[in-house]
Amino acid sequence: SQLWVKSLDDIDKYWPAVANLGYQPGQSGFVEVDVDNPAGETVAQSLGCFSEPSFAVQTPRALAPEGHPKKFARALRLRFVMPAGLTFGKLHLGDDKSLEVFGMIGTVALPPSWISEYGAGYTVLDASPAIVCPPLLEAALRAAAAPKPKEVSTPSGTRNASAFLDALERTTNKRLPRGRKSFTTRCPAHTDSKASLSVTLAGNDGELVFHCHAGCTFAAVLAALG
Repeated sequence: SQLWVKSLDDIDKYWPAVANLGYQPGQSGFVEVDVDNPAGETVAQSLGCFSEPSFAVQTPRALAPEGHPKKFARALRLRFVMPAGLTFGKLHLGDDKSLEVFGMIGTVALPPSWISEYGAGYTVLDASPAIVCPPLLEAALRAAAAPKPKEVSTPSGTRNASAFLDALERTTNKRLPRGRKSFTTRCPAHTDSKASLSVTLAGNDGELVFHCHAGCTFAAVLAALG
């Protein structure tokens, strides 16, 4: 559960004896880049996150016992100043969405908060002031946060709609609930384990609306169907 403190006296009262302490980055004018796995670290490097010193915290995953399934020895969180005019909740960057970035959604713990699952706490690695986002990171955040309009397919009739669904079944090797007006299934345009593609029968003339919530384009979905 969460307890929202209203004054510095509340912090003295509850932390660290009763609760950990966290904050919401976006509301404080920051973004927090959570590097908690090797793939995410590679994405962070490619976006220039390690190019200049900025405030950094070692997270408990780095100190988890050997053999812990979530242990990552280089786990850390990097803090940057939120770019002007940018607002987002939480984003996942990289082709495999392995780098998580917190903005207006999510509360991140502050040192020396303790996580019992790992038997470790948060530690300041670099007390440098948070710097502005590296240009490549800012560009990636703006691209990921940009509104993505739903893509619409308008076949000429129900026969074409049926052909689309046939191709989708063949490609994903998954039977579709044909009797329903809307459903979700695996997207054929990327390795999908979360049923990211929503399909809706929009009218009686066979018009289909489909949208990949992982970000695949209309053209990419059609190309994957052959």
